[in-house]
Amino acid sequence: VQGLRAIAAGMVLLYHACFFANSVGGYAIAISNAGAAGVDLFFILSGFIITYVTRNGSGPVDFLARRLIRIAPLYWFYTLITTAILLLMPQAFANLKLDLGYFLSSWFFLLSTNNTGSVGTVLGVGWTICYEFYFYLLFGLFLCLPKRFFHLGMWSLLALGAAAQWVFTPPAFASVAISALPLEFLAGCLLAKAFIRQWRLP
Repeated sequence: VQGLRAIAAGMVLLYHACFFANSVGGYAIAISNAGAAGVDLFFILSGFIITYVTRNGSGPVDFLARRLIRIAPLYWFYTLITTAILLLMPQAFANLKLDLGYFLSSWFFLLSTNNTGSVGTVLGVGWTICYEFYFYLLFGLFLCLPKRFFHLGMWSLLALGAAAQWVFTPPAFASVAISALPLEFLAGCLLAKAFIRQWRLP
């Protein structure tokens, strides 16, 4: 798992390095979308890890507290740094402007639309944290249910959200739930279940 984390981080780092070298540095480096798939690998790993670490039982409050402590401080720190740069050095950003609603949405792990019309967070790469937090919250809430309802309920809700994107376009704050991306967390959960039960492929 740690090795896969390193591979995923390397993929994302290479993709972003090439992207900024082109957009800011003026280079013409070929960028493969395969690098962006590192995010998908991260989502699968997250589903695997949280399923594995809660295999012996974990209360929803304890689970959510541990997840919040793990991801929120660093995310909030870099959100504040980016916000300070936006306020003090707005010329560092080509078009992006800061408003209170955009900042608050980002702070509370919600996607929103900025002044350029893009959906995201103040911290450019923070959109992935919004997906992570949504899945953690969903996972924690379903931990309140009896085990026989846990997987059926959570998986049904994720599948419903994925199907709903073909029916209507959600507002920015709901786009995390109305998306197929959370199914990647679900894939990680299923892999963890297979691992815990010691299923082996021939």
